[in-house]
Amino acid sequence: MRPLKTSVPLATFLLSLVTLSSSPLLSVAQCTGALQSTSYSTTFTGTGNAVYGVTWPQYAPPGGYSLVSAVLKSVVSITASYQITNNNGADATNVKPGVTGEDILQVNGNDLTDEDGNSISDVTFLKNLTAVPVIHAGETYNYPATVVYNNFKMMNDSIATNNGMLNDFVGTGDLNITYSNTPGYNINAAVQVTPSYSITNKVSLTYYYCYTGALASAILTFTATRQNDGTVALNWISAEAQSRRQYVVQVSEGNNTDFSDVNAQLSTGIAGNAAYSYSYVLSPNDGKRLYFRIKVLDAQGDATYSPLRIIDLDAAGGAGNFLIYPNPPNDFINVVFPFADSEWQVDILAADGSRVQRNYYKNTASGRVNFIHRLPSGTYFVRATDLQSAKSRSASFIIR
Repeated sequence: MRPLKTSVPLATFLLSLVTLSSSPLLSVAQCTGALQSTSYSTTFTGTGNAVYGVTWPQYAPPGGYSLVSAVLKSVVSITASYQITNNNGADATNVKPGVTGEDILQVNGNDLTDEDGNSISDVTFLKNLTAVPVIHAGETYNYPATVVYNNFKMMNDSIATNNGMLNDFVGTGDLNITYSNTPGYNINAAVQVTPSYSITNKVSLTYYYCYTGALASAILTFTATRQNDGTVALNWISAEAQSRRQYVVQVSEGNNTDFSDVNAQLSTGIAGNAAYSYSYVLSPNDGKRLYFRIKVLDAQGDATYSPLRIIDLDAAGGAGNFLIYPNPPNDFINVVFPFADSEWQVDILAADGSRVQRNYYKNTASGRVNFIHRLPSGTYFVRATDLQSAKSRSASFIIR
């Protein structure tokens, strides 16, 4: 495995790796469908001087899909306290303790490097604490627990990085993520120090991927909405309807790789746009996520596919999906909210995480977001936050 990239001071690390060049596993990621994501996360806790690990799967792309980026994020917090004993015969004045340490984040046992091969996996740190004015001879001073870092967050999601190492995240195997922290101290006086540390590291990995194959040009819109009666309502609109064209509803139960045919409908043969629908009945055997797509067969039997639509069965029953359209847009997008009886804050973010604009909507199932300024070409993210529950949904769109 080639070395990867990260940086883990006692702070947040977020890395996005994108390949724009040919390689054995990945080629140029030209998205013809919406950018989608799958995330994994865990939290390590301890007192330092230990190695913590977690295993996550590589991304196994289904047919027609490519991995666009792999984002590895690490958020580290540390609290330090010291028992300082002055065993000398004279008072110690202006005693200045400091926290030192080393953070290491590795993938499959390998240090992580930047695109130029510079190692940035091993990061040392120093945090000077407030001085103690005086510790009398023979006295023990309990330096209070001090938060050195507390979930310091840094967002730097660049999805235009030319980096062939993205191949390391693609496959059917596992990635072993390990984190180690070795805290210590320095002090400017000849005193006895008994340290104590509490360390928390929140680590996450997000795969961003998209459909890069030929999209079914016949499909104008395609939505999937979970219903209260235990079904998923699938609706799509087709353009330029042709006789002998067939629309096959396909579902993958949990792995977005192995699709099964669950319904087939013939074209109405009517010129212009035509609407179609199908109700998928939920089963106790369904996985945690259902992936739906429409396979379009023309009269010659050639197949094209719609983008995926995902239903999360762990979400609250009856809640609809978060959806944006059109994609790609021109000067606006429509946002479909999962709940109509709430207040939503909608942020449009650039690829680097900076906010482009913000809008608010209340007690509505959908909203139109007109772009305040003409957006340059690139990928953008939409984040809708339910202000009542503080939970967010996200999606992406491409400006061409």
